[in-house]
Amino acid sequence: MPTDTFFRLPEEKRARILEGAWSEFTAVPYAEASINRIVQTSRIPRGSFYQYFEDKNDLFLTLIDEIRDQFLDLFHDTLERSGGDLFAMPLALLDAMVAPSGCITPAFSRAFALLSLNVNMDVQQLFFERAAGELCPQKLLEHIDPTLLRTQEDGFVDDVFTLLVGALACAIARTLKKPESFALERERMRGRIEIIKNGCRTRRRTPQMKKRWTALLLALAMLSALAVGALADEQDKEKTAAEETAQTTPDAAGTLRFENLSARMRTGNYTLLSLEENVAAIECLDYDKMYEDLRNGLNSIASAQWGLIQMGQGESYTYETLTQRYDALRKTFDDIKEGKLQQDNADLVRQLRNAQASLLAAGESLYVGLLALEDQSAALTRQNAALDRTIEEVKLRYELGQVSAMTLQQTEAGKAQVESGKAAIDAAAAQLRRQLNAMIGEELTAPLTLNALPEVTAEQLAAMDVEKDLEKAKAASYDLYAAKLTLEDADEEYKDKAGDLGYNKDNYEYIAVKHRWQAAQYTYNAAVQNFELSFRSLYDSVQSYASALNAAKVSLECERSDLAAAQLRYDQGTISENALHTAEDELYTAQDTVSGAERDLFTAYNNYRWAVDYGLLAG
Repeated sequence: MPTDTFFRLPEEKRARILEGAWSEFTAVPYAEASINRIVQTSRIPRGSFYQYFEDKNDLFLTLIDEIRDQFLDLFHDTLERSGGDLFAMPLALLDAMVAPSGCITPAFSRAFALLSLNVNMDVQQLFFERAAGELCPQKLLEHIDPTLLRTQEDGFVDDVFTLLVGALACAIARTLKKPESFALERERMRGRIEIIKNGCRTRRRTPQMKKRWTALLLALAMLSALAVGALADEQDKEKTAAEETAQTTPDAAGTLRFENLSARMRTGNYTLLSLEENVAAIECLDYDKMYEDLRNGLNSIASAQWGLIQMGQGESYTYETLTQRYDALRKTFDDIKEGKLQQDNADLVRQLRNAQASLLAAGESLYVGLLALEDQSAALTRQNAALDRTIEEVKLRYELGQVSAMTLQQTEAGKAQVESGKAAIDAAAAQLRRQLNAMIGEELTAPLTLNALPEVTAEQLAAMDVEKDLEKAKAASYDLYAAKLTLEDADEEYKDKAGDLGYNKDNYEYIAVKHRWQAAQYTYNAAVQNFELSFRSLYDSVQSYASALNAAKVSLECERSDLAAAQLRYDQGTISENALHTAEDELYTAQDTVSGAERDLFTAYNNYRWAVDYGLLAG
């Protein structure tokens, strides 16, 4: 931290010193930064520097604090504008930090310049340490609407915040590497946010759903002796092969096949098991027995009231209490008689099943993400080996006087950057592996080896019918179903209120309720329209990735031919061993491209199937 002397300086002088520091640390890496240049730029004596800061590191950490505060202020403002919607934050932040051209906006350019020059430093850890261990500071927690999450515990909110920031960081990093891909990376991040949201967000119940849940709780409270049974959902048995696939081939110890992921989550994931028990608690209800129990209860209350009347206590507190009890039971009795409670509970089961499907989809996304990180790590290992060969060659040329010492140092620095990048990827993979272990009910630190993803076949692609599949997806979508319930509630309110007012077009209450009814219709139509747009985008992405995979396979064959030719020239003594290794590296790169294209196609097709079979729009 800067000294008290620094903070007592005039504001203009403090700003000049910090600007000098920014100028230096955004021009060269930390190791090459010079205090002499900083004091010269800032126009202060060198001796004064040590009155303000302990050393160069102290000044550097001051800039880190400034970056962190800048980010947190933006986070804070974004949360305020969105009404505390944590899931709206990453897209707004991305748009604030990165221009449509893919370049960093001026407001954040120097922050990213400093960070990019020091990729070998664990800046994330620096942020963490300087923030007293807080990933999501209290300043932000206070502005997050916790009702959008399934639990309001600070630890859970912190974890969701961390996942969302990770999605943001990934989008920024990939855009900086390839600026022209900004639009694509933005959409990819939107998809990742939806995955996180569908697995973490609590559903907002319509007024109708709230009434239904209250009625259910009343019934359960009255019939406390009812047992909880685990009933199979027959509708689910008729759904996709991904859902009904059994573990025909059990996983070996410490391994996991994608085909077995769903089954292992259903038997090992506590959240899924809890959801299943909640479903069972609803489905085990015997409505005929409830109806009879309620009838007997109503008769008993009526008899007790009659006894009180005969004793002259018809206006007593006990009599009024019995009346309230009678009215409550009568409401549930009538709901069962009219089939309302049965429908309410069916709606709740559908909501719970949707939550299960969202969590299963999130588990599959984790699986694919971990495979992608493992492939990246393997590619960096090969790149590191290639750099070793390059360094040996450059060293030899340096000894012969053909290259400068700086060239050698730059080559060796490149290797350090690759090693740092690999370490970061391996750490991220370890985190995903722990999360996946938790998903399947294994020990967090247990070894876990993933098998390759299933191939998307030509038959599967040919079977895609966007129009027929769209209708299935709309019918399966819980979000559209809930939107329809909201519309029905608005329609019911309109009819009741308008009827009470005699459809008087001059009455302001009638005019208001009619506008609310029309607004609900428009909202529902917009939900259907947005669903269709998103679904068709999923279909288009499958076709696009299929074409990209075909192109990657063609390039791979070309690289194989080039390697064969290089091997022949090497055997003839016309090229060096390093040239042969270069051809091998290019083949590995082409293979990585094919693997990535296969993974992209699988992800797109899998998202499409989740949309068709469960109405989930993952990306």
